[in-house]
Amino acid sequence: MSHSRSTLRHDVGVIALFIFLVCLMTSSPVSAQRTEGGLLGGVQLNTHSASFSQLGEFASCCPQFDGGSGASPYLGAFVTLPLNTNWRIQARIVYSNESGKMVNDEQSFVADLRDTARIVPAVFRHELTASLSTIQFEPFLGFRPIGALDLFVGGSIGYVLSKSFVQTETLAEPEDFGSYLGTGRTWVNHDAEIPSASSIRATVAMGARYVFPLNAKGSLFLAPELFYHIPLTDVTSETVWSVSSLRLGLEVGLAIVSPPEPPAVAQTPADPPTTALTVVPTPLPPSIELVATSPDDPSWKHTSGVLIEETQVVDFIPLLNHVYFEEGSNQIPSRYVVDRSEELVPTDLQGSIRFVIPNIAQRLRDTPSSTVTIVGHVSETNDDRGIELSRSRADAVANVLKSMGVDVSRIIVKTRRLPEMPTRASAREDQEHAHSENRRVEIIPSDPTLLDPLALSSRISSTSPQTISISAIVGASEGVKSTFITTPHGSDSRTIQLRTSQLDTAVRSVVVAGIVTDSAGSVSVDTMRIQTSRLTIEKKRSNRQKDVEIERYSLILFGFNDANVTADHRRQLTRIRERMNQGASVRIIGMTDSMGSSDYNKELSRKRAVRVAEALGLDETAVEAAGDTKSRFDNAQAEGRAYNRTVIIEVRMPLN
Repeated sequence: MSHSRSTLRHDVGVIALFIFLVCLMTSSPVSAQRTEGGLLGGVQLNTHSASFSQLGEFASCCPQFDGGSGASPYLGAFVTLPLNTNWRIQARIVYSNESGKMVNDEQSFVADLRDTARIVPAVFRHELTASLSTIQFEPFLGFRPIGALDLFVGGSIGYVLSKSFVQTETLAEPEDFGSYLGTGRTWVNHDAEIPSASSIRATVAMGARYVFPLNAKGSLFLAPELFYHIPLTDVTSETVWSVSSLRLGLEVGLAIVSPPEPPAVAQTPADPPTTALTVVPTPLPPSIELVATSPDDPSWKHTSGVLIEETQVVDFIPLLNHVYFEEGSNQIPSRYVVDRSEELVPTDLQGSIRFVIPNIAQRLRDTPSSTVTIVGHVSETNDDRGIELSRSRADAVANVLKSMGVDVSRIIVKTRRLPEMPTRASAREDQEHAHSENRRVEIIPSDPTLLDPLALSSRISSTSPQTISISAIVGASEGVKSTFITTPHGSDSRTIQLRTSQLDTAVRSVVVAGIVTDSAGSVSVDTMRIQTSRLTIEKKRSNRQKDVEIERYSLILFGFNDANVTADHRRQLTRIRERMNQGASVRIIGMTDSMGSSDYNKELSRKRAVRVAEALGLDETAVEAAGDTKSRFDNAQAEGRAYNRTVIIEVRMPLN
């Protein structure tokens, strides 16, 4: 979710609370009590706030969907009941459509092979259209400050009726040529139900209406309305994706208007009663006090605030010396194509796949004494077999290296059918994955340093405390009717668990509000402000504070179903031992791809991590077996599965 949308939710929540408090302090009888009922409807503008690239197991190459919009109708019925001359409650049943479209235009390149081979700019358009509808129950508390103007605050809880999506990836530019490996200009085309979609939708809302009578008694009326709904639930539990709605509509209703009271008739005063005067005590208003604690630190108080600390992280990303091909094809896939003007250092983990061939070419140019052997393979399926296909794949990679300035005399081309260490699947559903991994070209340099990892520097933020529990202590002489606690990140009737990692780092504080209502209709409010402070790397260095730097090393290539530490792994382990001698602490995380059962993968990842720990002279207390649960690369791609067969060594280096 973007900073602007998070800030908007924060501001809207504070404004709603402010309006509510002003109404409490300025209430005055300005209108007659009336019971209303009728129909409502209008149009709502939906804003989709998102941060994801893929839904469930549906393949997607989109870098990021971060938002979109849509317009749709809403229809419903309402009943309004008076509490007194100023306050009223309104209940609604509403059919709401929250559909919308998200679009991401990815700038890339395609190969133009029509005359002279060249690389030209291209635009891959990723579109996701969501069809969402709910039936909602919406309770509101209304206040009439002046004339016929009503202000409302409340929310909704509803059942999701439809939750499907259509996602496409289309080659939008150039318009006159190009396709996805001969399959047309549309690559992804999904039409399905949203994975792990929420069945319940909840919002907080505020709004206003102005009532126009249509007859002399005011029993028939029209009321234009404007409401804004802020989501409390995401569309799906797997990603960050929520929908806020701005509604503009019209109420058409009937009102039961009480006749005016007859004027009082003057009477002759009677003799005063001789009985004693009875004094009825005025009931006390309800009380509420918000209390914040943290299970991470029993001594923490809300006045201590939340600390957000930055840490420098360096990921050493290995170069996977494989190029994978489509079935029966000798064309290098477009995901390996790099503009020669680009820097050869990826900006994220996924980008390392694109930089394999250019980095090897550059390192060959920098070390004139080294050579490289290109070995082509096939998967030996019906449509992917033969030495000729194996040779043409190896030639395709060799030609790219030649075009990047590597002399032909330094390139040795060889062919095989299956790789020397082929991937073999034991489960039928994994067989296609195995075949796709065997359709590859291996690039084997004479100097192993040509495959040294790339360094990717970034920053991560950690929060202290990590969890805050907010509860309310309430009391009421007339009996408690309801209690409500709300923050910009959620609400509950009694206790809220707030994960501080969800906080927007640009917002300096979090406002918490608690509201209690007693059986007599009296209301009390308590608020709490939790400050946040940010400790940046620059601030720590300026203040000469102790700090750490995290280095992450990914050991590949573990063979399929293999846990042996290779000679290439030991070259990296030598550098890690040097870090350990400088006082670093080490954590070793074994990982696998998604092929095979989860239990088997967890045990295989443990074996890999234990072997690496033994090579570093560490015991199993430093080992974590993640299996296939923490994949950092896309398991739908052959490259992603190869990168996920790894052991990640996390080294925390103390800095002076």
